[in-house]
Amino acid sequence: MEEAGGKSNGIDVSKWQGKIDWKKVKESGIEFAFIRIGYRGEDGKIYKDDNADYNIQQAQKADVLVGVYFFSTAISEEEAKEEANWTKQAIAGYSISYPVVYDCEGFSRDGSRMYGLTAEERTNYAMTFLKIVSDAGYDTMFYSSLSDAENQNVWDISKIEKEHKVWIASYSDTIYPKQEKPVYGGKCHAWQYTNKGTVNGIDDKVDMVVCYFTKEKEEPKDSSVKIAEAAAPLTAEDKIYTVVEESAKAEADIVDGKRFTPVSDEVTAKEYVNLRDFPNKNSNIIATLQSGEFATRTAESDSGWSRLLYNGYTVYAVTSYLSQTVVDPVRVEEVYDSEGYEIVNEQVTAKSETNLRTAPSTDSSDVVYTLKNGEYVKRVGVHGNGWSKLEYNGQTVYAISSYLVQ
Repeated sequence: MEEAGGKSNGIDVSKWQGKIDWKKVKESGIEFAFIRIGYRGEDGKIYKDDNADYNIQQAQKADVLVGVYFFSTAISEEEAKEEANWTKQAIAGYSISYPVVYDCEGFSRDGSRMYGLTAEERTNYAMTFLKIVSDAGYDTMFYSSLSDAENQNVWDISKIEKEHKVWIASYSDTIYPKQEKPVYGGKCHAWQYTNKGTVNGIDDKVDMVVCYFTKEKEEPKDSSVKIAEAAAPLTAEDKIYTVVEESAKAEADIVDGKRFTPVSDEVTAKEYVNLRDFPNKNSNIIATLQSGEFATRTAESDSGWSRLLYNGYTVYAVTSYLSQTVVDPVRVEEVYDSEGYEIVNEQVTAKSETNLRTAPSTDSSDVVYTLKNGEYVKRVGVHGNGWSKLEYNGQTVYAISSYLVQ
């Protein structure tokens, strides 16, 4: 539910703010946060922000309402669609109360992959992204600097503001609350009024935002995947105590159904490896360990996972991607099948329930069976498009990966 005419105080953050103490942020009077969910790099690839899942989960745990933004460098309608669909998948199961924001900047630089696009092209790609997200039931908003929003050679802002909220970034000597709104002639639903804010719980400077509306907490769009509620993450301190301290008292402990035996050594990635909050490939990525960057391994499991201490966090990584020495120049290659699925061999069940389909599509495939939580099937492949390949009663079937758990 939204109340127009109200005001709410917030921030926008990404991995650059480092480890945030969201409890202190909430206590300082911050009501919401726009969290960078991901971005498309100049290499054309889409990346998740390293701290996106941590920030969303910990903000929600502290009762800070969440919106997200995606930093786009789309140069075609197909790329804009890809970004929108990627964003929907990345936030599935989270309570997204504030808008999903399209952010596109830096296109006037010679080195930008967007350099030379027309205002019409940029606007159409933004509209494509926002429409897909809006059609999925999310509130939407467009982010722009004041100068870009006012330049018709950059954006057709009148077209955007007819269907979506607008967030203006504008810094001046007089800021909110002394000045209520930016000096801008168009519609303005949010104002980023400084990039030098200070908030308890954040060590560095942070962008401050006022929204000219208030929100109440939204339920996840897919009630069967309530990640934040069904598997609320422990704090770093909780994890270190419950996993590290308790393991010192026992010969082994069990995490996510896997038995871990204590060890103690220093390891690095053979090339790179994702560090996750639980030992399964559907869990949240906390960080990525690069070759030459070392972490303390505290336990190993027969299932192929290692438990590590990394920057004060207890995390998990696939053991075969780790080494006690820097491996150079050997590159670790994952094994893929003919359809581009990374080959795995593991038992999975539904978080709540999920359809098993004849093809990796919700549009054109038939439902073979609806898998319930507690019913296990063999997963033989995982794809970057968000689908898993499974074996069910001797038949190859497909299911959405985010709806599965080991």
